[in-house]
Amino acid sequence: MEGFDRGFASILSELEAGLQQAIYYAIFIDLFFLTALGVFIWCCCVYVINYKKFVDENLRVKRVEKQYFSARAERERLEAK
Repeated sequence: MEGFDRGFASILSELEAGLQQAIYYAIFIDLFFLTALGVFIWCCCVYVINYKKFVDENLRVKRVEKQYFSARAERERLEAK
């Protein structure tokens, strides 16, 4: 019976070591994917913010050009009189 107990204890310790290693791998994989997801979300936010700045700047330039051409046309109209 002692041999059975030792064998059973040995099997349990090997199983416990294997489960512990599997848990470590699972934690590592979770941390890796969470980090990758965080980097992806950060990159998306940077892209959206930069795109918004680009669009705002583009609209501002178009508005300034429109004002310039409007003022120029008004000046030419007044000079023609």
